[in-house]
This record gives sequence, C-alpha cells and structure tokens, in this order.
Amino acid sequence: MAKEFANFDDEGYFPSRTLIYRCMLDLDMYNEILEYLESDPLESIVGEHARVIALMETGADAGEVRDAMNYAISLAPDVPFFILNIWEFPEDEEEIEEDMEDTLNYATYLLDPWCASDERLAVLSAPTFLFGYLTGRLDDKKEIDALKEGYEGANVLEDVEAAKKRISEMEAKGEDPEETDAFALGETAPIVEKMLGE
Repeated sequence: MAKEFANFDDEGYFPSRTLIYRCMLDLDMYNEILEYLESDPLESIVGEHARVIALMETGADAGEVRDAMNYAISLAPDVPFFILNIWEFPEDEEEIEEDMEDTLNYATYLLDPWCASDERLAVLSAPTFLFGYLTGRLDDKKEIDALKEGYEGANVLEDVEAAKKRISEMEAKGEDPEETDAFALGETAPIVEKMLGE
C-alpha cells in the first residue's frame, strides 16, 4: 500500500516515502531499500537515513557508510540531535514551532531504527556530536568537556579546534548558516575518519 501511495505521490506532497522507508526498515528489507532508493525520483530525508542503515546492514565499506551519514545529516541537520536525545522532544505540542514540525516528525520516524543497536548509534553519534560541537548545538559543559577529552585521546583535538575556529569566523562574518553547516559537515567526515583510525 505504501509503495502505491509513493508511486502516486510524484510531487512529494504526502508522507508516503517516509512511511515506506520506515516499513522496510522494520522488516529488515535492506537490499530492497537500496534498490528502491535508486529508482525513486524524489529525495527523502528518512530515505537517506534508511540508506545509511541499509549500507551498514549489507556490509558496505565504512567510508561509504560515513559519506552517506554525512549526506543524510546535511538534509536536516537538527534531526539527529532529537534522535540521540541531545535535545528533548517538546512535551506540549503547543511548544513546537512551525519550522520544527518536520524535523520532529522525521526524528520520530527514525528514532527506533537508529536505536535498534549500539553499532547504529555509534555511526550516528560520532558525526552528530562533532558537528554539534563545531556549530554550537551542544550546550552541556560536562558533555563538551568529555568530548574534548575524547578528541584529545584520539589525537584529533587540534583538528577539531582548528575547524571550530574557522566556523566561528564564518559566523562572525554573518555567513549563511546553511553554508556554515555545510562547511562543518565537510570538516566532520575526515576528523571522524581519523578518530576511528579508518
């Protein structure tokens, strides 16, 4: 049924793609997810997150998984922060700002699939926490101190701080936040690769 709606919805007006990718994740249809993504003419945030999980579950190269993860984050940078409970979901619907509705909906659909295993959480967490630190999305001092200690232990703190300095300069110049996010994600990938020794 979801596939029929997705085929009908060639303009992307309805959440049919979100539903179909979530259903395929629940059914462990990882090869089918990758095949469907190749034939789907429209991009989907949930679909790109499903791609990352499907690549992991089908034994793809770590670099391919990492690149897919960064791309998925780039489409909706705030989504992983709700999935990982770095940011809490609003308890009252009236607290939800209009521009955050889609972000919260995507995070809700993706929460269970990402939290299904420690391996999945690790793949999502490494770039999200680094991206969050670089862009000022983290505000818990203890969390930040623990991250910096971890980066120092992994011999990447110098790289992290250099990237953060550049991003702070971009922000001070009033550059477009989307461009700043894109730069931060571009810095995130090689640092995570170095940190994990891949």
